Amino acid sequence: HGLGTFTSRDGFVYVGKYKDGERNGHGTFTSFEGDKYVGEFKDEKFWNGTTYEIDGNIFGNWVNGKLKVI
Repeated sequence: HGLGTFTSRDGFVYVGKYKDGERNGHGTFTSFEGDKYVGEFKDEKFWNGTTYEIDGNIFGNWVNGKLKVI
């Protein structure tokens, strides 16, 4: 439980809350390419949040684990 940072061998970075060793709660996931998800994680999955492209434009919103592309 608590806050943490994880960087994978593939280059993605997660900064946020953990529960029972999994991403749960608010966090930021940044891919090695630079696109980003900011929001809530539930059981390691994007749950309620926003995905941004490298240039900062919004790509889509996640609602209850489902992506809605803008």
